[in-house]
Amino acid sequence: MLSEQLTKHLLCVLLLLAIRKTLVIASALPEVTGFNETLAKDLLKLLENVRQERDYNTVAICKTRAQDCIFDKLLPELSLPVVVMNKRLAFKYKSTFSKELVIVLCFEHENIDDVFEEINVFHDLKQTRIVAYAPQATNSQLIEEICTNAMAKDIYNVLIIQNDFAESHKYYTCNKFPLDAPRYKEKSMDAAVNSAIFDHQFRDMHGTKMLTYPDQLEPRTMLYYKADGKLEMEGYIGRLVRIFAGKVNATLAIEHPFEIGKTTYFGELLKLALNSTVDVAAGLTFPQSSADQEVMSYPVQHLDYCYMVPLPETIPINELFVGIVHLPTLFYIFVFTIIFAALLTHLNPHMQINFINIFLNDKSIRGILGQSFVPVVRPNLKVKLIIFLLCYMSIITNTTYQAYLQSYLTQPPLQPMYRTYDDMEAAGLKVLVSAKEKIILDTNSSVQEHPNLFEIMEDHNAWLRHRSSMNTKYVYPVSNARWEVFEFHQSLFHRPIFYFNSELCFFKSSIISLPTRPNLPYRDLLDDVILRLDSSGIIKEWMSLNFFVLAKLKLVVFEDLILIRLKEAMTDRNDQVLSLVLWKDVIVNCGGDMNSMSA
Repeated sequence: MLSEQLTKHLLCVLLLLAIRKTLVIASALPEVTGFNETLAKDLLKLLENVRQERDYNTVAICKTRAQDCIFDKLLPELSLPVVVMNKRLAFKYKSTFSKELVIVLCFEHENIDDVFEEINVFHDLKQTRIVAYAPQATNSQLIEEICTNAMAKDIYNVLIIQNDFAESHKYYTCNKFPLDAPRYKEKSMDAAVNSAIFDHQFRDMHGTKMLTYPDQLEPRTMLYYKADGKLEMEGYIGRLVRIFAGKVNATLAIEHPFEIGKTTYFGELLKLALNSTVDVAAGLTFPQSSADQEVMSYPVQHLDYCYMVPLPETIPINELFVGIVHLPTLFYIFVFTIIFAALLTHLNPHMQINFINIFLNDKSIRGILGQSFVPVVRPNLKVKLIIFLLCYMSIITNTTYQAYLQSYLTQPPLQPMYRTYDDMEAAGLKVLVSAKEKIILDTNSSVQEHPNLFEIMEDHNAWLRHRSSMNTKYVYPVSNARWEVFEFHQSLFHRPIFYFNSELCFFKSSIISLPTRPNLPYRDLLDDVILRLDSSGIIKEWMSLNFFVLAKLKLVVFEDLILIRLKEAMTDRNDQVLSLVLWKDVIVNCGGDMNSMSA
């Protein structure tokens, strides 16, 4: 009994000690965390102001380590989904949750330098707003240290709250521009309602460099030196990048080695963006995986990558005379000739119905051919009516035939178009493809069935020059934007020599975008500019002027390539004739000399 009573007394003592310790910790908690009702209300009001400026539907709290944070007490009051982000969580936030969120976190004095590095999900949330409570940041030096570390990781939308926020209502936001200004701005929650909490700092970059690199693929971007020696970038993509740089007051710079006129393939351009060699590339590429979409802008255009095919030869003239009149028409003409012959023979009392008078009737044949003939003497009304119908049919038939014949002789029709690989192979054509695009051929099952049809050219720039020469012995892959230049150029020719085969394509309606470096902090501004230019039709207007831009840079000429080739062919033929005449004179002279010597 004594032991049981002693045990009960000991348990009561331990319970009292535990309750006393809990009360001591609870009474000390407000002092440790700095949590009080006034501060809580002010923080909730600040978060509500942030939400009114730009809505968010998720709150993420960062737990870099085991610590108490003031925001833990506020989250139930927000009535929003809450995500706890931890450095141990190996996932990409943007692919799992909404990107319209606000991140809240608490800084400790010893982890200011490492907090942004520890939260690995920040790598996909560069534009996300961050509200940080830093009770230890009692002076401007610590605030500047926080902002410097954040901007070193390309994180700019950071709001910092000090321990005295409940009394002062002051907070600080990080500031990037101008570069010689302090790294933070002091603001007050009591300021005017229309004052922005988070300024988009890249709306004015104050002349900061924006690294770019052009692909120099006509007509997208072309580099050239102006008269004053300044490097200029033209083309509809070059203009787009130039306008964007001007809008955000940035200075375009090309620091990666380049050579004017040398094209950069889209795969190489994407690598330059992925390794952060450029900020915004002046070229277009299409995403090859879902990861590539994170480093691409809003789509600039839809790409159709098809073939430009030589137009077939015209139908031979000797076939035109027969091809105009089809067999059913010839049959109808023959039948009417027999009918008119039978009627004229029947109504002529001096003629008998026989084979000669029916099938070889002189008057009927002459009438159908539009020639004159001698009618019977004093024909009656029936004969006159038959002769009238015969002449009327002759006029209609001969006029129609002559109209078709003259139009076809002026502009002969073409032979059937090359619609399939079999048609191209039967016509003896070759498809000339750059070696850089061989991967497209390897993944196309239809191409694998015609291995002898394709020729590979190793030098990509040489292939582009070959395509620009428009050699009618080859078929070339071409984009719809580049084809528009070829099509306009052919409008200057005596007749077109290529056509765009939209039925036989590598791919159609593929979206292509500008490659950007990962986590570009002003990509939303770039997307907005592209969207506005596209919706207003300005990009299409630029594309319609591509030929004139190329002509200004002397990359195309206002000449008929057909006439040039005909002149070259005639010159070569004249040279051959002249050489034959000279050789004839030499032989004759040599023969004369030999005859004189023998004499």
